Amino acid sequence: MVDNLTKFYFLKFGFSVFCYSAQINEKSDKESCHAKDGNPFGPFWSHFNIDFDGDIFYHPLYFDIINPDGWNAR
Repeated sequence: MVDNLTKFYFLKFGFSVFCYSAQINEKSDKESCHAKDGNPFGPFWSHFNIDFDGDIFYHPLYFDIINPDGWNAR
């Protein structure tokens, strides 16, 4: 059941990865989270056949007790 729901949800809306800020690596000049670069990240996501459709940058990344709904506003 859960497997069917996740396939439906992610096929409809896609996979996005959250990261603090964009990174540039030696393989690409594109600013991205590069969520599948390196070990264990690449093999982990590849094992589940997950490719990311987009990047969501969230910075500054910290816990804010004054504005706790800041995550929801973005």
